[in-house]
Amino acid sequence: MGFVILAPVRIYNLNTIILTGCLGVLIILYGIITSSINYIGCSGENYNVLNHFVSELGQYKCSEKAKIFNLSLIFGTPFLIFYYLKIIPDSSRNIKVLFKWIISTIGLSAISIGIFSMDNTFIHVVSALLFFYLCFFSSLLFNIYFLFMKKQELPKHFVISGIFISFTTLINIIQFHQLDVNMLVILKNRPNILFVCIIEWICLLSMLLFFISSVIFFRKKVRT
Repeated sequence: MGFVILAPVRIYNLNTIILTGCLGVLIILYGIITSSINYIGCSGENYNVLNHFVSELGQYKCSEKAKIFNLSLIFGTPFLIFYYLKIIPDSSRNIKVLFKWIISTIGLSAISIGIFSMDNTFIHVVSALLFFYLCFFSSLLFNIYFLFMKKQELPKHFVISGIFISFTTLINIIQFHQLDVNMLVILKNRPNILFVCIIEWICLLSMLLFFISSVIFFRKKVRT
């Protein structure tokens, strides 16, 4: 979820911070995997990442384990908010405040996605769009800050994962806006492959890879 940045946190706190972030990710992954395995759609179909949105896992009228998926977002996200807030860069006060607001808003939008499921289409779509827009701008800010302003050497996997998030979230936003206004009608006669669904999953995968990159980076800081 979101973006990771460097901070001079004490070594003995780093392990706790990392474990907290990992717990948040594991909770959300549990919700995704459990709900997708038990998913039987409104048309009796199994879940397929090639033509199903992530949010459909939390649609109560179609997903058998929708409650688990939505609760995983609601309870897993706060751990990630804590993780990201604790690793805000040691920079000017304005930069810190900006990062805090972005991280908190991304987290609240993710929680809103769990609270207002796809059954509440309008609020859910607004929350999802806010989430992806903020993820795009936050990753863009991360890239600009560390590549051009901070001038701090970062591992290549860290830099690449940050760029990957910016790229995938931008494509996801563009694709989503190109959908027919009545998205639910499309999903009733969904094609075998729906590109916007695929890019949404790739987008979330890029966030997971970015989180993993951050954990690898900070684990190395603990050892040095």
